[in-house]
Amino acid sequence: MTRRSPKFRPPIGTHYIAEIYCRRRALSRLKVPDLRRKISHIVKRSGFTELGRFYFKFKGGGITGIVSLQESHIAFHTWPEYDYLTLDIYTCNYTADNAERTGELFSDAIKLFTPVRTHVRRMKR
Repeated sequence: MTRRSPKFRPPIGTHYIAEIYCRRRALSRLKVPDLRRKISHIVKRSGFTELGRFYFKFKGGGITGIVSLQESHIAFHTWPEYDYLTLDIYTCNYTADNAERTGELFSDAIKLFTPVRTHVRRMKR
């Protein structure tokens, strides 16, 4: 029998983790300023608050992006040579249930990369 900690809480957030395969060469055409603008737009449209962001483009063309949200984060890493990227979006539900808005944010973020196949895991944490 498992004992519950007196500080046990039910899940307070929604976490999406995805592996995304894209159209051939789609990722090599991505530009950091465009991604920065588009991701900021979908964050705002989804009703979340962006606190800060960091993007880096590697010599080989891959891009890493991390956006800190008041509600948690977005992170992605691209590998254009494999037409592949990973995407991680987590939001907390401390003062409101953000699950539906997180799903919208996740769907909009995936569309930025023109996927042909995705493998998605959604967790309550």
